[in-house]
Amino acid sequence: MPELYQAVERNLEKNWYYIEPDMTGLTLASRRQDYGKEASMVRHFYTCYQTAARTGSPRFAYMANRLLEQMERQRAAIGTPQEIYASLSHQNLLTRLMLTPPPPLAAEEPMPLCYDRHFESIGVARHREGNWTCSLLRDNSTFMKVQYGGLKAYFKLACTFFQFGRLVATRIDKTPGGYRLSCEQEWGYVRPLPGIQQPDWWKIDRSLREKANWQHHRWQVDVAFTKSGLTLHIGTEGTPGIPAKLECILPPGGLVHSGRLTVPAQPGGWLIAGQDASYNRGGEVMRLCGGFSLHNYAPNMRNSDPQPADQFCLYCTDFTPMDRQLEISFDTAP
Repeated sequence: MPELYQAVERNLEKNWYYIEPDMTGLTLASRRQDYGKEASMVRHFYTCYQTAARTGSPRFAYMANRLLEQMERQRAAIGTPQEIYASLSHQNLLTRLMLTPPPPLAAEEPMPLCYDRHFESIGVARHREGNWTCSLLRDNSTFMKVQYGGLKAYFKLACTFFQFGRLVATRIDKTPGGYRLSCEQEWGYVRPLPGIQQPDWWKIDRSLREKANWQHHRWQVDVAFTKSGLTLHIGTEGTPGIPAKLECILPPGGLVHSGRLTVPAQPGGWLIAGQDASYNRGGEVMRLCGGFSLHNYAPNMRNSDPQPADQFCLYCTDFTPMDRQLEISFDTAP
């Protein structure tokens, strides 16, 4: 059915904007079993190859060749023939190519390495500048992911506002130079209904209960991009004096530098950052300037997501109302 080709091509073109610098795919917006996993893009090789052969598209030719190279790297990194065979995601590829000899592909045109795209319908914004990317997510307690080469960092915000303290953005709005994420909640206590005659709790109109000590909390995060990184402006409105934290989840195996401290990033480990901090893993460096540490209530804060046991967490702590600006930049260690 040739009329379906355009739908497939549009889906593949969207994948260009979901590819990370290490050729893995962003899965934090997925609603399937691959959510949050390190998704190899080699599964899309044959579709990209067929599209490049059918349309003569130089960009699909570029993607097909890069995915073939990635497939070869994966094959070389795995031991037994059975493991190699299971890793390729295209177990019948040789048979297909023998039955349908491949035509020559068009000259390559690289996929876009600098872009800013807002996929409003699914609540994802993607920004890329060469070897680093930023992903902003709606309806997700991981509101931001940044990646430099193979170094990934996931960001969360939380406070102890009843059970609604996490930043789970309900809006992502475009701003000059970046985006704004926001959400707000109201909660408090209600008084008992006087003179209740109905014994069945579920049949009582509980909307009639009088509100008492009702509180309001609003998160607002402005993200602005530069060529070398990004700036976060974190603000809150509403109830004052609530403990809050910014959480940066990092892969273990590197070294964290903060002030005079140098800490190896072990799985399950954590550190409350000072004014400045950096993380070096395999020569890829992420720097955070403008950190804050007003309390030590971080790893087990009420209403926040559990600390991942297989990752390292870097925290910044504060009290509401927050008005903080942080700069995140990337570098390669000499």
